[in-house]
Amino acid sequence: MHSLLLQQCGIFFFPIRIRIWNCPRSPPACQKRSFTLFRMPETKGSLSSCLDLSPDLANRILRQRHACSSFSEFAMQLKTKEMTYTRISRALMHLLLNQKTLYPAGYNRVLGFRKSAGALLKEIRRRSSLPLIAKAADAPRLLTGDALAAFESDIQASLFYETVRSHKTGTQFVHEYTKKLVLL
Repeated sequence: MHSLLLQQCGIFFFPIRIRIWNCPRSPPACQKRSFTLFRMPETKGSLSSCLDLSPDLANRILRQRHACSSFSEFAMQLKTKEMTYTRISRALMHLLLNQKTLYPAGYNRVLGFRKSAGALLKEIRRRSSLPLIAKAADAPRLLTGDALAAFESDIQASLFYETVRSHKTGTQFVHEYTKKLVLL
């Protein structure tokens, strides 16, 4: 199911190793199955169109794309004196998420709040020039244009994170549209 979600999000770009346990018993008793996800048909030009990807980094990615078996190893392989690991990791994440445009802030999103701050939240909603998103499922109705594109990009990143997190920890996958607000 998660690999289908990844395919729908279009985020097979470079090697990511995910372990899946194939039985209901405890993981050490199961036979583990690893697979590597690849999708790198890009050219230097199409890679350079992603955020933070210079032509030089695009060339190195194309030359070394099959040399590593993990994201971290790949980023270390691409690191140079002129380009830090952090910058390369950020560029690889932009590539992985297919982010080609940096959108301006077009909405505010509430992730959680104190119950006692409900009046403040209403006041923020009333006075803000940007739409306030309390439930992700309401965003397509409240947002348009670049704000909606930015929100969808955020959702794609969240789905990718949640997919990797649920595989790594063995916990239930929770779609961004079904997550509840954190109330304190």
